[in-house]
Amino acid sequence: MGGVLCTGKDNDELVDNLIQEKYIRTSLLALVFRAVDRAHYFAEDHKERAYQDTAWKFGNLHLSSPCIYAEVLEGLHLRAGLSFLNIGSGTGYLSTLSGLLLGSNGINHGIELHEDVVEYARKKLQDFMESSPAIDMFSFCQPSFVTGKLSFAESSLDQGPGGILVMPIRGQLMQIKRCVTEGGVQIKQKTLLPVAFAPLILPDEKTKNEICELPMKSPNTLQELCRFAIRHCLRLNFGNKLDRVLETQMLIEDAQSTAGAGMLLLRKRKIDRKVPQAKRPKQDSQQNTSSLFPAYKCNMVGSIASLPLPHSLKSFLNYGRQF
Repeated sequence: MGGVLCTGKDNDELVDNLIQEKYIRTSLLALVFRAVDRAHYFAEDHKERAYQDTAWKFGNLHLSSPCIYAEVLEGLHLRAGLSFLNIGSGTGYLSTLSGLLLGSNGINHGIELHEDVVEYARKKLQDFMESSPAIDMFSFCQPSFVTGKLSFAESSLDQGPGGILVMPIRGQLMQIKRCVTEGGVQIKQKTLLPVAFAPLILPDEKTKNEICELPMKSPNTLQELCRFAIRHCLRLNFGNKLDRVLETQMLIEDAQSTAGAGMLLLRKRKIDRKVPQAKRPKQDSQQNTSSLFPAYKCNMVGSIASLPLPHSLKSFLNYGRQF
């Protein structure tokens, strides 16, 4: 796995090394990892280990190696409007990364065994919402965290059509995909990475039949939809290409599922003209990969502040954060 090769002195260098070692292979995922500082999810006295590509455990708190999170997200193919369930959500780091991919119309749930860890994740999410520039770069699907246990049965692998499950099985990180073809539904499995995880804690006799209820996802209100639309327009107006990249990704994936091979190639060529293509460095290159997958910048706060609107509406558009 990544280990020393991917360790960096800060979050950007860690991401650079994950790209160099090809754990991160898509530009969008590189942006997401740059936008969420891994150190934010470490306890204060342990932050010096944040940019090592190793697992971290402190009491009930736990983070897997960054290379594992990269492989998980590369394997899940998350995009705007999809649903994500994180079993063993821990500090909320992976759920927050996923929320930047799911967009404002996605669904993002996390289930965690320990109540103190759930409270920790909620606090980290609140801090992220209040202070992270990523909220202005991306349309964000806030994760919701609950305490509970899950028991796995054969039916656990029965995702919906097109669903993808990524989980450790007998020392391997596996991708299990349910594909709908002309011949019917097929289950495809792929090994992503050798891993070592702690044994799954199963429910005991008293709790094995308990149902872990997830919060209902209510439809967005008209006010919320307007906020999403205005913030989307502002991002486009000051040159942030990220929203266009997300939309293009959806077009490519929709084309893959609906078009024939020839039509898909034609449509993809047209789409590719709109998306900056990063050149992969040579294996022995010392090039700084930050230039390959740059972080898009925006000034959402300044743009909202300049709008001819009452202060209360500006505050709503800015999620209640101070100007």
